[in-house]
Amino acid sequence: MQNDLDRPLSEKEFLRWRLASDLERLLGTYRNREIGLRLLAEKTNLSEKTLKRVQARNSDPHANTLRSFYQYFFKVIQLSGEEEVEYQQIHSIVEKETVSFHSKSTDDDLSKVMAGDPIFRQIFLRSRTGLMLRSEIERSYGLYGLKIVDLMLKQDVIIEVDKHVYKEGPVSINKNGEIIKKVIVELIEANLDAEALNERGVNTAFYAVEGITPAAREQLLTKIDEIKQEIFKLMSDPDAKGEERIFVAMAMDTLQSFGTSNSKGELQ
Repeated sequence: MQNDLDRPLSEKEFLRWRLASDLERLLGTYRNREIGLRLLAEKTNLSEKTLKRVQARNSDPHANTLRSFYQYFFKVIQLSGEEEVEYQQIHSIVEKETVSFHSKSTDDDLSKVMAGDPIFRQIFLRSRTGLMLRSEIERSYGLYGLKIVDLMLKQDVIIEVDKHVYKEGPVSINKNGEIIKKVIVELIEANLDAEALNERGVNTAFYAVEGITPAAREQLLTKIDEIKQEIFKLMSDPDAKGEERIFVAMAMDTLQSFGTSNSKGELQ
């Protein structure tokens, strides 16, 4: 690790150095650095390509990169008392970078923020299930959650209907495949009550795997789309609105991890 005397002077250069050094610190816990980089990409919610840029120190880290990396870093690394003081600067810089990015956000930026920020996704989904109180957000997510609320208000993603009471606003967010996948995984991970699956009429979950023909695949996609439309219709019905906050998640795709088989049934 570099000596303190070697630190660059500018804030941007310091961030590049600090981020690369902390990535090396995490990679040092893995025997295989290549596998370690792949695992860290999953755990930090960053791409391997982004982490390799961090290693090379050839670009200024984006606010989302800083936030995602250090949210994980501070969970797994036990800092000494001396380090706690040093990392206060990192905390303040990350927060400043985040506020700066959010203050410049436009409608086009919102999907990028949603893709990169799990807290933003959680608050967005919460706002789509009924009235949302500022005090609830502060209790759950602290001051950072309130900054997200203020950003959503600024962009009309939510609107204020009473003092510190919000609801869904007129502006939606374009959700690409990356966002949809993250939302589905996070909803199930955080909310599906596995024990209640044994009780009738509480919740439901199922899975099905099979080898099928292209025609059957098309039929299955059509059936799922019909079910999806029925679910949306029911949930948007004014008479169905209530205080119970629920989620429905559905996905279908090819099993990539199983490989493909030839005419003899042998995996290729």
